[in-house]
Amino acid sequence: MKLLVFLLAFNAYSFAQNQKVGITLGAGSLEGEAVNVNAIDYQYFLQNFSLFQGKLRYGFGPRISTISANKFALYEDEEFVEDVALTLANIAFYSEFQLQDLILGFNIDLLGITSGKSGTIEDTNEEVDPIKTNLLLWAENDKGSLNSEFWLGYHFDNVTLRGGLAHIVLEYEGDNPTNEKRQRFFDTFFLSAQYSF
Repeated sequence: MKLLVFLLAFNAYSFAQNQKVGITLGAGSLEGEAVNVNAIDYQYFLQNFSLFQGKLRYGFGPRISTISANKFALYEDEEFVEDVALTLANIAFYSEFQLQDLILGFNIDLLGITSGKSGTIEDTNEEVDPIKTNLLLWAENDKGSLNSEFWLGYHFDNVTLRGGLAHIVLEYEGDNPTNEKRQRFFDTFFLSAQYSF
């Protein structure tokens, strides 16, 4: 009986040490127009490795990101979509390397869906919808809208404070002025807090 209690307690402790929830606030500028990217996420780490006196781990989990802008540059400064308000619900890959209290991390959305209202192309009556299905296929082959982060953090107690760069792709239906798909890659800076439990 004591062995069973020990195993259950150990399992619960191990499970608890491998979970995080976080909130992220980000902002940037694209062709002179402000863009806000915020997110909440849940991470479950599957593996831990000892490396260079630190700990490397990876896992997966859902991330919900919101992208908003009064005017968003789809193609350089030639084509803008107005009133952008999108929500991305994606499954992401998470990785981080911790050395004492410092953590270096990277994460990237793999697949999911996007919801949001139609936007109007500036100076036209053309309405466009965001691509609904998101899939990581690398660079210009990506489909839909995806979020990724490169970050540095400091961990104390059960809290990690992070800051870094988010690299995002956003895609609307149709073609831009060069007859290529309406896809835009852009970067924002962000601050974040995570809680481990």
